[in-house]
Amino acid sequence: MGNYVKSGWRNLVNALWRRPIATLDKSAKSLRRWFESPLGEILLGQQLPLISSLVEEYPCETQLLVSPSKAALLGDAGASENRQLQIQLCPGTRNLKACRDMHYSPLVADLDAIPLLDNSVDFVLLHHTLEFSENPHQVLREVTRVLAPGGNLVIVGFNRWSLFGLRRWFSQIVGVTAPWAHHPLSTGRLIDWMHLMSCEPMGVARGFYGLPIQYRRGMRWFKPADDWLMSVAAPFGGFYMLHATKLLFGRSQQRRTRDRASDLIRIPVASRAARVGGHHLRLVQNTKVEKIRAEKTKK
Repeated sequence: MGNYVKSGWRNLVNALWRRPIATLDKSAKSLRRWFESPLGEILLGQQLPLISSLVEEYPCETQLLVSPSKAALLGDAGASENRQLQIQLCPGTRNLKACRDMHYSPLVADLDAIPLLDNSVDFVLLHHTLEFSENPHQVLREVTRVLAPGGNLVIVGFNRWSLFGLRRWFSQIVGVTAPWAHHPLSTGRLIDWMHLMSCEPMGVARGFYGLPIQYRRGMRWFKPADDWLMSVAAPFGGFYMLHATKLLFGRSQQRRTRDRASDLIRIPVASRAARVGGHHLRLVQNTKVEKIRAEKTKK
């Protein structure tokens, strides 16, 4: 009886906490319209300076963007001579028409099966992507596969422990609509996944501490407090931006190399067998030097 009651409570909590996800291939249009709303524009206005600073700090040849927004998050495609190729991945064939209006080269594919070669991309930006995926771990694994060693990975997502997350919970009780129909991922879980995928976290930035309402005047009232909390990177911001770098060698490979180095046995090395014009022969054995008197060979 106790197990039955416990399972019943668990099912109730899962039904209220883990609602269905509006995946990107199904809700791309509604998400694109939401980012054009007053609340979405303010959110993008705080995220763009953070993303632009990383893009300018790490110039590269190939960049990959996954985002439901139409904003040029990677900057102007022809602004820098170092950027040769900028790709924007559009999940699902139903988004083919929307991809034609993008600022970058469109690529229609599934997030868990990106048709790019291994280690072929230098910079990847996942802008509100993992929380709208049914299998975020596989998506992150696929992204790290195409990311070149030494490349940069930037993940922007919604924070569960914030006013935005509280608004999401109440909105999901009423109905499943974008952008509230998502499963936010904590930065701690993402960092654990990155360690398993040979990525080193470099830093976390946070922002948007105001009320998540579609009312410009009400949001202006919270702007001074919002700016101050963003400057101190308070942990309860509406969104986070996680920056990581892919290691040249995986952590497991580095650990195996260190273990092998510690297991090596130092073998004594002999010095020269005889010096030119000398009468002594020196041998090195068991870290002790022995002198052996040698007589000249008689003719």
